[in-house]
Amino acid sequence: MLIALLIGIGTVFVVSVNVLNRYQIAARIIRSDEERIEDSIVPVLSYLVWVVNDNQAKQLGEGIGEIPSVVGVTVKLSDGVTLYRWVDDRYGKSDDEVERRDGVVVYWPLEYARGDESFSLGTLQVTFLPPWRYAAVIDGLYAQIIPNFMLAAFVLLVVALAFRRQISHPLQKLQHDLEALDLTQALPWWWTDARRNDRNIETSTVRAVVTNSSARIRQEIEERKASERKLERWLTEKDVLLREIHHRVKNNLQVVISLLALQRRAISEDAARCALEDSERRVMSMSLVHELLYRGDDLAAIRLNEYLTDLTHAIVATAVHDQLEIIPQFSFAAERPLPLDIAIPLGIVVTEILTNAAKHAFTGRHRGTLTISTTGTDDEHLSVTICDDGCGMPDVDRIPGSSLGMELVGTLCHQLEAAWKLTPGPDGAPGFAGTADAVGTCFSLTMAEHPASQPPSPPQP
Repeated sequence: MLIALLIGIGTVFVVSVNVLNRYQIAARIIRSDEERIEDSIVPVLSYLVWVVNDNQAKQLGEGIGEIPSVVGVTVKLSDGVTLYRWVDDRYGKSDDEVERRDGVVVYWPLEYARGDESFSLGTLQVTFLPPWRYAAVIDGLYAQIIPNFMLAAFVLLVVALAFRRQISHPLQKLQHDLEALDLTQALPWWWTDARRNDRNIETSTVRAVVTNSSARIRQEIEERKASERKLERWLTEKDVLLREIHHRVKNNLQVVISLLALQRRAISEDAARCALEDSERRVMSMSLVHELLYRGDDLAAIRLNEYLTDLTHAIVATAVHDQLEIIPQFSFAAERPLPLDIAIPLGIVVTEILTNAAKHAFTGRHRGTLTISTTGTDDEHLSVTICDDGCGMPDVDRIPGSSLGMELVGTLCHQLEAAWKLTPGPDGAPGFAGTADAVGTCFSLTMAEHPASQPPSPPQP
């Protein structure tokens, strides 16, 4: 292919040099003809016109027309009469038409000198072929150029076909194979055959690189898959381990509750029995958190609405005597996750409020209503409200710190960075359905958007 390309370039170079040489020769011939006409023919033609020898003047004009480079001759007298005119029909029918076809027109004045006087007799107009046309027509340049150019075109065609065979076709085959190739899978048999049969240095090098890259990619994929399987196994083991831990914590807390219950049954003093019963409910609220954790999908948080519902039913079932019926009502906002470090202190606070309401709000009654509601979404502050339609609490301003339960509420709310308050009456409790003459009490707790986990502050003396 390289030899054919050099032959084509050499042919074009030789033809170009030949054309330039022929053009220069034609230009020199035309200049020589102009000089011969000016030096030899113009003086003779001027004399013949002076002596009014029209026949010989016309014969001399015909002689000028026989010069190969001349395609038009016009002899015009000073009085405007055209003595002789000839135009080669092959190049045009008039001097103007020949001139429009790149003809070169040269004018010579016809003068006759006698003594010191000079007489203007007319003009000689001669039209010459341009050098390139003279070389092409007279010198037979076309007959030499056309075969050479045909040879050059043939050589270039051979070069193009060889280029396509040696470079373009292998590149197209390589592109087609790469588009059909999946580097993440095992290389197909046809890729191996194509690589073995590829004799092109460039494309065979690319195929070798692609083969090595595919092997490295598959190796990395296998290593990554092995790592992912190992991580999945570890995560599964961690999930099982965490669930088992929460389950065992829940069982241990149940054991504590049982021990407290046995101790409570062995004590005859009412104050001690009530203290142990309150402790049972507090431990139960913590046990319920761990139970919801190992039962749920998320081992780091529980569902708030579910927790409050189960906790309320458990408190009502354990803190109410047979002669009293408490109906719990719920009005929850959208479900939201509750982390472990928030759920346990919040559960103890809710336990204390629900226990106080169940014990003291419905004295002398056989039926009461408790309403537990939440407000706020994931992007807002969480607010929990617990209202009853009982007899109300006297001296509400003196309630905080008046008992161990209320002291726990204040301490745990401080830990949760929550603002809390007790207000008389059921106003502001969503979904409250108490009696018309009920006084009631409402407890509300509002936590920060992201409560900080910190140990509870010690109770103030």
